[in-house]
Order: sequence, then structure tokens, then C-alpha cells
Amino acid sequence: MDIPDALEPFRRFASSCANVRVTAGGVTLHWLDWYLRIWEDRGTTFAASTRRGSEPIAECYGSEELVWKWALTRIGAYTRYCMRYPAITPPLTNDTLPTGVHLTGHGLKLDIAPGIPAFLNTDLDTLVTAYISPTGGPLHDLTDFKTWEADPMGKGFFPNLETLVNWHEPGRGRSVLRDVCGFALNEHNTPVVTDYLFSNPPEFEEYLRYDGEKYYMERTSRGGPRVPQFYTPAFEIFARFLILEHCPWIRSYLNYAPLEIPYQPEQITPGWELVDDGLRPFGITTPDGILLLTAATPYSRVEFSRTAHLSLEELLNAFLDPWGGCSPTTVMRSTGKEPCAQD
Repeated sequence: MDIPDALEPFRRFASSCANVRVTAGGVTLHWLDWYLRIWEDRGTTFAASTRRGSEPIAECYGSEELVWKWALTRIGAYTRYCMRYPAITPPLTNDTLPTGVHLTGHGLKLDIAPGIPAFLNTDLDTLVTAYISPTGGPLHDLTDFKTWEADPMGKGFFPNLETLVNWHEPGRGRSVLRDVCGFALNEHNTPVVTDYLFSNPPEFEEYLRYDGEKYYMERTSRGGPRVPQFYTPAFEIFARFLILEHCPWIRSYLNYAPLEIPYQPEQITPGWELVDDGLRPFGITTPDGILLLTAATPYSRVEFSRTAHLSLEELLNAFLDPWGGCSPTTVMRSTGKEPCAQD
């Protein structure tokens, strides 16, 4: 079985954050620990989903075009979540299902990536164009921009993180697919990472881990025990520390000048305060008195305070920009010769 030609642009879109495998037995798409499989048997096309270690559950069967429409709404919704595109919501309609398709009831009532039966009456080209467009294309009126604007992760964070990982030196970073999949959402809308290799410089290896409560970045040297470098229960804080930890190396690989971010404890942003439990790093307090729990070095926490006014997207873009970004609010400047425009 192969993917229909009309879905080729959509296949490339889904491949940005999923592993797509096409065999004679069907088409399988894999995110983190979730799979969706489409196959044909004796003239009937089926779509089934499963979690790792679980039995597949059939969601839809019938004609090839209609089953692919159903799969497109499931795949498209999940891919848009991974890419941090605004969700496309179901239309308000009571249209009956077209003949030639049967829904089993699975894959309907989900917080993320639900199938949308009403779209089975929508033209296939319209669906493809809408789901791959960041703004929803022809389904713009059904795109949930309100929730997207309020997203604390920032617009465009995941696609840019993909670029960041692409810029690792050869052999020193994960593939793009692993990166975006690694930060997918689970059934409770919680960003999760699995326990796998993040980067492998010559002297040590680093791993990301989520134990259901905290996010960890751990390091091991020459086969020794894995030691947490930082961990926190908040994904946004975890992602910010990950950027501050690894982006300087990326700039070095690209021969970009380093960014000068104050990091000494006495350079902490006014109003912020380092909080330690004896000799152990504990967290940092914001000017509003909010305690952010994170076990990171004092230097990392000072850098955190100096860049906290930037969204994750702005912080990441500043590192990806050769001159450190030109936001008038940023405290970071490249030490290269080329100044920002406002300088």
C-alpha cells in the first residue's frame, strides 16, 4: 500500500515530526509512543491507532479516500500540536457521514489530535492545504488563534528547535525527527520527553528524561553514572535551561561570536533571588515572589533571570541569529564586530 499522490505534500508535512514508514502491508506513522496505521484488506481500507505495548484499536474503515480523510484529521492535528500551529477546530454542522465509511467511536473524544467526522464531507485538497498551513488556509475561520496566542511556549518554538538541532556538528546531535517527537504532547496536553540520547560529544553523553513529575537533563562521562545537570517540574523552565546550556555550543560550531550573558551571582537581575537548600541548588525567586523550582547551577540561574523577559521563541532566535538578535529589550549582544541596527 502507498500514500495517495494527492497526500504527498501532507506526507512531507507529517514527516517533520513523525516517522513515516510505507510497506506492502500498509502505512505507519509514529510519534514518541503513539502509532497510527492505515492498511487495505480485501477491498476495505482500515485506520487503527495504538500506544507502545498496546493492541491496535480500529478507528475507521471503508473506502480508501474517506479513511485517508479521517487519518488526515488525526495526523494533521497531532502534527500541528508538535509544530505549535494553532489547532483546527470542528465545524458546527449536523451533516451526516458520507456513505462508504464507518467510525468505531475510537479517536473521537481526545484532548489532542481528535478525528473530525464533519471533515469527511470536505474536499481532500482543502483538508491538505488547511492542515499544512500555519494559519489554517481555507479553514482559517475554524483555526483556534485565541488559544494559540495565549500559548506560553510561544509561536514557532518547535520548528526553531528543529533548526537548532540541525545545526549540531555531524554526529553530535539527534536527528530532527527525534527532536520534535521528543517534545510532543501526551493525552493530558503535557509536553513529554523520553529517556534517550540527546547529544554525544567525545567526552560525555547527555540524556533527556521525564519521570511523570520532573524533566531531567543528565550527563554521563565515559560510561560512568548519569548525573542530573538540571531538572524542574515546569517544561517551559526546562526548555529555557536547555537553550541556555546548548546554544552557546551551536554558535561555536557555526563560528558565530559568543553572546555575553551576565552569569555571576552578583549580576542577577534586580528583584530576583537565588534559593539554595544548604549546598544543593533549589530554585530562583522572581520579583513577584514566585519560587521557580529548578536544580541548576547558580550561573545558569543567573542567566535564566537575565533572559526571563524574552519568550522561548525570542531566546532561541537570539542564539540562532549571527548577531544575537536586535530586540531592544534583550540584554544579550554578540561580541562580533557587526552591531545591531539600533546600536
